[in-house]
Amino acid sequence: MWDTVMQILSIIGSALFMIFFFGMCIFIHELGHFLVARWCGLHIVAFSIGFKKIWAKKINGVEYRIGCIPVGGYVDLPQIDASGDKIVDENGNPLPRVAPWKRLVTAFAGPFFNILFALFLGCFVWYFGLPQSTPKLREMAVGTVQVNKPEYNAGLRPGDVIFLFNGKPFERTWTEFSRDIMLNVGDVKLTVRKPDGGIVDVVYQPAVNRQVAPNAKVPVPFFTVDLPVVVAPQKGSPAEKAGLREGDLVLKLNGKPVWCEDFWYLVRVCGGRPLHITYKRGDSVSETTVIPEKAGDFVTGLVFSPNEERMIDAHLAELPAENKLLPGDVVTALNGREIAHTHE
Repeated sequence: MWDTVMQILSIIGSALFMIFFFGMCIFIHELGHFLVARWCGLHIVAFSIGFKKIWAKKINGVEYRIGCIPVGGYVDLPQIDASGDKIVDENGNPLPRVAPWKRLVTAFAGPFFNILFALFLGCFVWYFGLPQSTPKLREMAVGTVQVNKPEYNAGLRPGDVIFLFNGKPFERTWTEFSRDIMLNVGDVKLTVRKPDGGIVDVVYQPAVNRQVAPNAKVPVPFFTVDLPVVVAPQKGSPAEKAGLREGDLVLKLNGKPVWCEDFWYLVRVCGGRPLHITYKRGDSVSETTVIPEKAGDFVTGLVFSPNEERMIDAHLAELPAENKLLPGDVVTALNGREIAHTHE
């Protein structure tokens, strides 16, 4: 139920963002016409954002309007249209014809301002970057590999470190790396460093992963990687109060090495117990203790196997499932309802 609500909210948010961004592009376009028309001395009847006027105010002879339909806008410039025999303003008064070059530059100003806007956005993204779900990595440590799948059969194993993709170095997020695999034509070659130091090429043909994408023929990787934990504490949060800052790299949680997926899960089920964190900032390594403000979600503490759906791989201590179910047990039904996947 909650997942459905979040999906609906996500769709609504995307739609609102699309409407806002589309409106912004049109505003920039019409602003170009407006500013150059003022510079050229053309008569401007109105400048409107949106259609179907619901508010208007006249300033220095120009009526500024806001419409209730936010999917467009316009600048009313009667002197731009030179096709008629007589050019008049909004009151029917005749207007002089303007030089062709003024009509030309005014018409060109709209798309030119859109080009400037796109250039500004490109520079902004280049300088500040985009939010990323995972950091960019030059090496990726393999966390899990599903047995009897192309990657496993080609020799990829947990603990391997991938440092070349198709013979070339990379600096990618896990999402980007997965997309590279999915879009690859032909065999994929992953050059990995084994735990014993040996270098091996893992060559395989990606296959459709129905478990991750049941309704699409997409070759999503059958392996996962251990992603480092880079934090960005919210202002006033327990993590910030404990001294953590944006960009800190978490090395250990409660004395044990931890990766991204495990970190967020363990934090969520900590039950309000203190979290002892070892982190790296720049070249220095420090320790701190975070005291959660409230207990985490109610969870069983089950950890499912990445290689076989519904099979219990382990369970976390001090949580309800401890000593109730054993590793190797397969969950076939939940509350009397048969399930096919653990995410159900």
